Amino acid sequence: MIDSGDSKPDEVTMVSALSACGHVGDIELGDWIVDYIAKNQVNFGVSGYRSLIFMHARCGNLREAKRVLEEMNGRDIVSYNTLISAFSANEDGVEMLNLFSKMKEVGIEPDRVTYTDVLTACSCLGLLEEDQRTLRNPSADHYSCLDDILS
Repeated sequence: MIDSGDSKPDEVTMVSALSACGHVGDIELGDWIVDYIAKNQVNFGVSGYRSLIFMHARCGNLREAKRVLEEMNGRDIVSYNTLISAFSANEDGVEMLNLFSKMKEVGIEPDRVTYTDVLTACSCLGLLEEDQRTLRNPSADHYSCLDDILS
């Protein structure tokens, strides 16, 4: 028999709950979960912070998603890509390019996903010069994005 007396949700449970809130766009429930995490001192690692970034980004709260990234220890390519993709989807090319530059400044090398998001956003926003500057070691996906912007 399982004793459920003092058991509390752990990071894995909270990551799942925050991700679900992001997928359905429920910022109110997501904020309630964030408050619960703070009150109950649930320890968060990288995956916890990633889920917070994802939830805020998917719910349209990009300022909070960026704040979470900035306070995160051990920022990684996945965290940056999540936020770059969100800025791209919200057509905020300036913030997306600033974040892309910041990522490189702190020593995180962009990957295929990063370049595809940045190039696609530059294409959609008509940022031809930024698109061409971004293109380094292109893949077929990158050429497709560049072809789109030049068309």
